Amino acid sequence: MPCRMHQCLRSPLKNIYFDGDFVTDIQEKPDLITYILAGIYIMKPEIFNMIPPGEYFGMDKLIKKMLSEKLPVAKYNLAEYWLDIGRLSDYEKAQDAYNEHFK
Repeated sequence: MPCRMHQCLRSPLKNIYFDGDFVTDIQEKPDLITYILAGIYIMKPEIFNMIPPGEYFGMDKLIKKMLSEKLPVAKYNLAEYWLDIGRLSDYEKAQDAYNEHFK
C-alpha cells in the first residue's frame, strides 16, 4: 500500500475522557490522523544561503530555521503514488511494485 502525506493509524487502545476523578466518556479504538513529511522538496537557490558552510544541516534543521525566522514554508498534499525506499526492504517492495504495475 502506498504512503500518503497523511497516515490514518488504528489504535488498539481506547481514549478515556474525564472530569477530575470521574470518567465522562470512552472512545473505542480511535483513528489517529497524522501528517508525514515525504522528503520531496522544491527550493529556490537562495535557500542554500541559510545553510552553514562545512556543517551537516538536515532538512528538519533548515525548516525549523526558516520557521523561526518567520519565512514561509509551503506544503503540498501528495495524493499520487509514493513509496518510501529508505530501507532495503522498502526498496525491494518498490521494485516489486514497479515490476507489477509499470513494466
